[in-house]
Amino acid sequence: KHLLTVSTQPQCIVVLGQQSDSQKVLHQLEGQQAKCLHLENLNQLEPTLKEKGPRIALVVGKEFQDQDKRLEIHRLVGTQPCLVLFIDTNV
Repeated sequence: KHLLTVSTQPQCIVVLGQQSDSQKVLHQLEGQQAKCLHLENLNQLEPTLKEKGPRIALVVGKEFQDQDKRLEIHRLVGTQPCLVLFIDTNV
């Protein structure tokens, strides 16, 4: 006998980045009726991961693109089942 856990609540997508960098991404996701949480500070990420359990985190803009910030983000996500995607909006 197999047990399958199905969540009836839609999973949220975390968008991490400054408002000016994240605005277009947030607008696109909201147009797809995605449930989004916008974070501007890295220190908000870990509590959000624990409380909301997002499956996707989009890191947007230049502020979080350097190697040290990327490593810190991956450390904070740890073993959470959350895919982290980095988007440089200036490319």
